[in-house]
Amino acid sequence: MLKMNSITFFAVALLLFFLAMSVGAFSAEPAAKPWQGGSGTNSITKSHNGCIVNENFRSPTLNGISLSIYDQKSGQWHQTWMDNQGGYYDFFGLQDGDNYIFQTTLNKASPQKHQRMIFTKIKEDSFVWLWQKTDDNGESWQELWKINYVRQK
Repeated sequence: MLKMNSITFFAVALLLFFLAMSVGAFSAEPAAKPWQGGSGTNSITKSHNGCIVNENFRSPTLNGISLSIYDQKSGQWHQTWMDNQGGYYDFFGLQDGDNYIFQTTLNKASPQKHQRMIFTKIKEDSFVWLWQKTDDNGESWQELWKINYVRQK
C-alpha cells in the first residue's frame, strides 16, 4: 500500500475537492481573448468508483472528450484528450497554490515547446480555464485561449 505524507495527502485532498466541485454541466464562454470555438458546454462526470474523471466538451467547431486519473505513485494527475479535429494530448498535472496545471510536450524533438491548461479562480459554481504555450521551456508563456466556465443550473 502506498504511504502518503501529510503534504501529499493535503494536495490530493484539495485536488479531489476541486474535481468533486467540478462534476456537473458547465457553460464555456470566451473571456478577454477570442476563442475560435465561440462558446460551448462541458459535462464532467466520474466513473470507475470515482477514480476516473470523464469530460465531454461540445461546441460548434470543437467536440472532444478527456479521461483523467490520479497516479498515487508519481503524485501526478494524467489526462488524455481526444477531439473531432484529430487532436490528441497526453497531459500530466500538478497543483500550484490555488491553481491546477496540466502540461504536455507536443513534440519530443522540440522538448522546449510545451502547452498547458490552467484551472484558476476556482469557485463552487465557476472557474477560469487558460490555454497557454511556450517555446522557451517555460521562461515565458503566451495565452492562447481564456474561457470562463459557469455551472449550468
